[in-house]
Amino acid sequence: MVVKCDAYCVAKNGPKWVKTRTVVDSFNPKWNKQHSWDVYDLYTVLTIRVFDYCLLRGGDAVGDGKDTSLRKVQIRLYTYSYPFFCVAT
Repeated sequence: MVVKCDAYCVAKNGPKWVKTRTVVDSFNPKWNKQHSWDVYDLYTVLTIRVFDYCLLRGGDAVGDGKDTSLRKVQIRLYTYSYPFFCVAT
């Protein structure tokens, strides 16, 4: 049996953060979301993490019940306004 990922993405910029919807049963999730934040600090870092949602269809938690972090990327922002596109291909 092949188990596919139930992926969602979280982006965080200081105290501000956004979460995409969960794409169920996919090895190739696509969110097609856009977010914009004002950036005032030259050393602002945008952190983007992709998670696998840990619940099975029956509602039973897998393992310790925490969502699995699949990937993390940190991007240093150098502009006043920076569009965030969360698109996985």
